[in-house]
Amino acid sequence: MTLGEKLKQLRTLNNRTVKEVAIDLKITVAIVSMWENNKVIPSTKNISKLADYYKVKITELTKLIERR
Repeated sequence: MTLGEKLKQLRTLNNRTVKEVAIDLKITVAIVSMWENNKVIPSTKNISKLADYYKVKITELTKLIERR
């Protein structure tokens, strides 16, 4: 599983739309979409925010960065 696939999975498991995630994290819909489609890797700061947002360990996300 790639980081983008994991982010999409977490978003759907939490019943959130791309727009809701973008609003909650104060970023654009395009950025969330690029993350989920493996076009851009989130910064370390944003990976930390995503881990907090989805209530997962940061390592659960960082270990997937290599599988792009």
